[in-house]
Amino acid sequence: MLMRYCTPTPNRVNFLTDMKNALDFATNKWRVNFYVFISGQFLTRITSDVVSFALVWQVVKETNSATMLAMTTLVFLLPLILLTPFVGPLVDRMNKKFLIIVPDIVLAALAGVLMAVGYFAKIPLELIFIMLFLRGLAGAFQHPALSSINPTIVPSDFITKAAGQTSMVNSISYLIAPALAALVFDFMPLYAIISLDILGAVVGTIFTLIVTIPSFKKDAKQHFIKDAKEGLATLRMHKGIFRMVILIAIYHIFLSPVSAMYPLITTDYFGGTFAQVGIVETLWAAGTILGSLVIGAVGAGKDRIRTVAICLIVFGALFLPTAFFPPNFDGYIQFSILNFFAGAVCIGCDVPIEAILQSKYPPEKLGAVIGVSGSIMRITSPIGLLLVGPIVDLIGVQTILTAIGVIILIYSLFYWLVPSIRWIDRDVPDYSELT
Repeated sequence: MLMRYCTPTPNRVNFLTDMKNALDFATNKWRVNFYVFISGQFLTRITSDVVSFALVWQVVKETNSATMLAMTTLVFLLPLILLTPFVGPLVDRMNKKFLIIVPDIVLAALAGVLMAVGYFAKIPLELIFIMLFLRGLAGAFQHPALSSINPTIVPSDFITKAAGQTSMVNSISYLIAPALAALVFDFMPLYAIISLDILGAVVGTIFTLIVTIPSFKKDAKQHFIKDAKEGLATLRMHKGIFRMVILIAIYHIFLSPVSAMYPLITTDYFGGTFAQVGIVETLWAAGTILGSLVIGAVGAGKDRIRTVAICLIVFGALFLPTAFFPPNFDGYIQFSILNFFAGAVCIGCDVPIEAILQSKYPPEKLGAVIGVSGSIMRITSPIGLLLVGPIVDLIGVQTILTAIGVIILIYSLFYWLVPSIRWIDRDVPDYSELT
């Protein structure tokens, strides 16, 4: 059945050719190409996120344990951390469409296996964790490929806005996904929800095939260790950017537990339902849409590090009152409102950093740079995840969130106090200015 969808027949080939011709004759071809690409990713991401929410919520429903919840994030992150430095250089050599499409198809096949298991019996937690690990494995290939595409299909002066608009599209999908997941989680069996992975793979494959993505010729021979070292050397060409990546790695020790604990604060501390978990996630996503709209429309300014630092200060301050919210519905309402604003300023932290990485390095080396930098940024996440579960079980998730807010405020000062980071946009020219 999957082969019928994934293998183009002559009629499908003609359809794809017609779509490409339509792009060729369109005004602002690059712009049409860009929006077709992110539209396909938008549709695929919705289905993927719904399945991810359902898998994590199932773990919370069965265990109600902070440690087990942290483990769901840990098993997802491990392949991203371990493989991304080596996959990044692979992205620069291989067909990016292949690296985007194949993981989707593999996950769709795995979804079919889980559907069959779930139809006849309850899906065991072990299989859920295996599925989360394999989703992380797929992300290890897809994330560097997706992140390296924008600078190759849009003009250099549109990179920051493209990053903002891509983030906005991702945020809209993240707005829809938790609401949809909350709607179906209590009414549909888990195996039926997992079937959305198959739908997403089909839609994503079609959209990815019809866009034009440039490739750069490189030696066919692959040396994983050597290429990872080359990616690290390229990243370190700019001292301030490398130090910023190290600083973000420290940040992720504290940020990863925040995202991992979100379902538990609603169900355990506020005594809410999974529908209310979905509302919190939806409000966060609505905030990220607002932030993405602003950056997509006006950019992040000429001094993007200042934008990051200001947003970090606001972000940390928003978490300070969490421990003082009452453990009831009123507290839940206050926490939900907080999340809307936290989502908005979070985008101001993420998008400018992504745009800096995309604009300061040569496009043909972006896969390696993004792969290595992404792995460095995430490598500390397991530390926070391993520590936070037992601590939350001991003192409560609301206290942890307030403490992390204080830590983020302190962390934000380094963007002001380290000169090589503070003046990245002033001292490091965009790569397009050098060519």
